Amino acid sequence: MSLPWVQTKLGKYATDYLNKEFGTKLSIEKVEITIFGNIKLKNVVSKDINNINLFTIKDLKTSIASYVDFKKLIDQGHPYFDFINADELELHILQNKGEKQSNLDQFIDAFDDGKPGSGKFRMLVQSINITNSKFTYTDYNLQTPKVLNLKNLNAKLIDFKIKGSDVTTNINSLVFDDHRGLKIKRLISKFTYTKTNIILDELDLKTAHSTLKGKIKLNYTIKD
Repeated sequence: MSLPWVQTKLGKYATDYLNKEFGTKLSIEKVEITIFGNIKLKNVVSKDINNINLFTIKDLKTSIASYVDFKKLIDQGHPYFDFINADELELHILQNKGEKQSNLDQFIDAFDDGKPGSGKFRMLVQSINITNSKFTYTDYNLQTPKVLNLKNLNAKLIDFKIKGSDVTTNINSLVFDDHRGLKIKRLISKFTYTKTNIILDELDLKTAHSTLKGKIKLNYTIKD
């Protein structure tokens, strides 16, 4: 287990399993497992169905909560982590002309068995720390395709959960610079994403010139 090539091979086994089971395109350049149970991943890449990068992570550090949870990751695709530290994460959400789903929607669908609220994929992370990251959202069905282009993104998330296609987390801290010149100095919220809505509950938002507190709920319908 201590040999680097053995550790990287174990990482490849895990990604091969997820790719085969869920139809994803995940790859990891290098895996390092410390004697304390921490796992370091180098250059993590997930491509969408058009072979375009959905997300990349230069450096990722995590820890499997226990041996039982490691077995869940390998045998059932149910990863439970104590923490994830991601540096230089780049997430690129893209919706092509004429398509009704983004590449992120397609990625989430890969982990959903079609049963509302009970998709077969489970993921739990007690805490996530994101640094020096970027996020883009481009929709070529719109007159102005560039919807979001966030840089200098740093975030701290607590109790991050995925159940099928549903995502929930507590955003303890989120800061970023928008391509329009907007600088978010603080964003705190209870976040929920489902196939029918996005909710920012108990929102506390601060920019250089304003503050906003309350709740935001966006309802929508994803059609086949």
